[in-house]
Amino acid sequence: AAHAVAALLKMLNDASLVSQHAQVALALMKIFKSLDEGCLPFLPQIMAAFIQVGKTSEAAERVVLLRHLAELVKIAGSRIANHLHSIFEVVGTIWQEANHSLV
Repeated sequence: AAHAVAALLKMLNDASLVSQHAQVALALMKIFKSLDEGCLPFLPQIMAAFIQVGKTSEAAERVVLLRHLAELVKIAGSRIANHLHSIFEVVGTIWQEANHSLV
């Protein structure tokens, strides 16, 4: 699993593959769900990648990313605490953009 996660994270961090980011994130989530708490060693890397994608992706992709982040929080539980600030930054950005589009 470690090699697959590393390869997918590399793809997620590659701006030239932005059109594939949603599928890559989905594949990562499938791996993480199957590993359950076994995914915890990868949590810092996946959170960094998801947060970066959350800051740079289009609105529709961000909605999907929020669902993935919610699943990660469910899997990781209290061990997600170190990443809460970054998660709330992404949520705040999405919230602000959604409110601006309604005006």
